[in-house]
Amino acid sequence: MKKTTLLLAAFLFATSIFAQIKFEQKSLVNLEVLESVEIYDAKTYLQNNATDPADTLMIWNVIEKKLGDPSWELNVCTGGVCVTNAPGDVEYIHTVGKAMEFKIGFGFYDKPGEGEFKVAVRSKLHPEIADTVYMRMKTKGASVASIYGKSFNLYPNPANNQVKIDFINGGKEKVVVYSILGTVVMTKTIMSGETMDVSRLTNGVYILRTEGNTSFSKVLHKN
Repeated sequence: MKKTTLLLAAFLFATSIFAQIKFEQKSLVNLEVLESVEIYDAKTYLQNNATDPADTLMIWNVIEKKLGDPSWELNVCTGGVCVTNAPGDVEYIHTVGKAMEFKIGFGFYDKPGEGEFKVAVRSKLHPEIADTVYMRMKTKGASVASIYGKSFNLYPNPANNQVKIDFINGGKEKVVVYSILGTVVMTKTIMSGETMDVSRLTNGVYILRTEGNTSFSKVLHKN
């Protein structure tokens, strides 16, 4: 009887440990991603239900990957911080009792195809506490650029302080700059050939999008 009780207690303890961090959705699959998107990501939420209030430091790493092309980028965003092609373990803070947005995706640009990868998250204080999330995506359809031609050019790219934008058909357009999380960080209406000051942007990857009768997007790398 005593042995049975101990085994049951051990089982319940182990179950509670592995339930302390848990992804809301463990599989993110989309097989109809338009090629014109160039960067695709999806989000889930990770809950930290640790009983130890000090258990806030988490580590994530990519444990499996299959890229549609060697040039594809893997993007993982936690707590508003995005990391591209992480070489190994990445640490971040996750408050106990909170659900945090966890966004993962691919940057495939002009190399459409199919890819998948899996990310594992574990507690640094208690490595046995862990969970995983899996993503798979496949592009479809002809890209907008291949049908209509490039709507605008921007250079230099990567850029440091200034980026020049030339519209193929000239004229004036409204340009909106988005972070990789989809947040608008800058908006400006400019004439073709004008420059845009991007010196205030932190280093990283952004999306420049023209917003008019027809909208087009390009990726900007800020150094």
